[in-house]
Amino acid sequence: MLDNRAADEYESSEEMLIRVEHNPSVNYVLHQNGFPLISKIYIENQTDKTFSNLRITIKSEQGFLIEKSVYASLGPYASIDLIANEVQELSKINADYLLNQTERTRGNFSVTVFDDRRLAEWTSDDVSIIPFDHFPGLSEPRLISAYVTPNSQPVKFFTSKVSDLLRNVGLSPSLEGYQSNDRGRIKQMVTAVYQAVENLNRIYSSIPPSYEESGQEMRGADEIMNMKMGNCQDLKML
Repeated sequence: MLDNRAADEYESSEEMLIRVEHNPSVNYVLHQNGFPLISKIYIENQTDKTFSNLRITIKSEQGFLIEKSVYASLGPYASIDLIANEVQELSKINADYLLNQTERTRGNFSVTVFDDRRLAEWTSDDVSIIPFDHFPGLSEPRLISAYVTPNSQPVKFFTSKVSDLLRNVGLSPSLEGYQSNDRGRIKQMVTAVYQAVENLNRIYSSIPPSYEESGQEMRGADEIMNMKMGNCQDLKML
């Protein structure tokens, strides 16, 4: 299940407290649509010392985050909040890693505070690293549009077939959408699209029973066209 409820976790040493709010899941589509993995990092000096050259580093062993550091100073019992752009600058997602993810795996990341030595380190619980083509279902229904690829070659090939069907029955082969302001014309184009889908002779492949909560792996237009296999959600995106 793709769960994007924020997790609030903290780690405390004698000198520093680190608190991190983050999502327990990450994938390419979430990243490309502005859903941050980390939403907040809070660091508190728990001593009467002044730390004038702290280095805050974030990294993941698996490589889904690019190791980055920022510098800060903290007076006695002072604290800093890294939010929004500051956190995004520190927690750079490795987009190539996520794009090439084909199976669900587990990972984690750490936030470490250094002076001339390591003062404290926070390590996340397991983070779900989700395949790039996973649609999260009702947990983030807005993301369904991310799987529409109108400029892909398979979609262009498919629309040419729709155009051919219109021409073959003596209708205009243009695919002008709603520009005609003619319901009859729109019905003609929709009918041709439906016929073109039927002509694929695709095999129906059922969605998982828990689809609404856990989502599904989406087949891209190339897979639908080449493998002639898909379910209702896949074909809607075609």
